[in-house]
Amino acid sequence: MQYFQLALEKAFKIFQLLVRVREIQTGGSSTAVVVCPLKSIVQDQISEARSMGLRAVALADVHLEDIENGKYQLVFASAEEILSKKFLASLKKADAPLHQQLCAIIVDESHTVETWTGERFVLSLYLNVFLLKVFYIDAL
Repeated sequence: MQYFQLALEKAFKIFQLLVRVREIQTGGSSTAVVVCPLKSIVQDQISEARSMGLRAVALADVHLEDIENGKYQLVFASAEEILSKKFLASLKKADAPLHQQLCAIIVDESHTVETWTGERFVLSLYLNVFLLKVFYIDAL
């Protein structure tokens, strides 16, 4: 159990590290979107990020305009939320801070998608998340 807890602590810090490294590289703000099928751990991840001085939020808890304007460094969302028309439109706005600062779209806990839901359609939903890379690059 001790190793499991250590692995969880390290996994939480990977998101934060990615954002910090990108900010050092660019000299500006950076945003990572974390897609997570387990809402039960999102609040823990947000608390951990905030304890490290990062601005973190769940997509469902704030106005999309705040995310689009680059107010947050870490944005946690479900696959359904990230694939919504409103969020995709925000990603597509080339002049928006979110679009310019986006350093990664991370799928967290992907091994649990079918285990917890038992439904294969959720897997196809997550495959669509991976298509965001193409969508985002095409919007540049």
